[in-house]
Amino acid sequence: MDSDFVSEYRSLADPGDVTSSKKVEEAQLFKKILKTNTAQFKSDTDKALRRSVQAKKERERLKALRGGKGHTFLYSLTSAHSHRLEAVFCGAMALR
Repeated sequence: MDSDFVSEYRSLADPGDVTSSKKVEEAQLFKKILKTNTAQFKSDTDKALRRSVQAKKERERLKALRGGKGHTFLYSLTSAHSHRLEAVFCGAMALR
């Protein structure tokens, strides 16, 4: 979809193809739309980055409240909810 939009924009914006004022107006409109969409994408990306940084700081704060320690390796290995590769492997071997 984006490639069709971009190719249409480029064909309209090409000075060799512009034969009427209507095509010039369409090219200007496409250019405005493209700038607006790019700005919105950057804004959304910045918001997502800020949220991820805030979440990381919150995780670090909560970890410090718990004494700065996470689970031990043995607990992570034997926990049913663990996503560690070692725990998944041991869980699969235990099912055999």
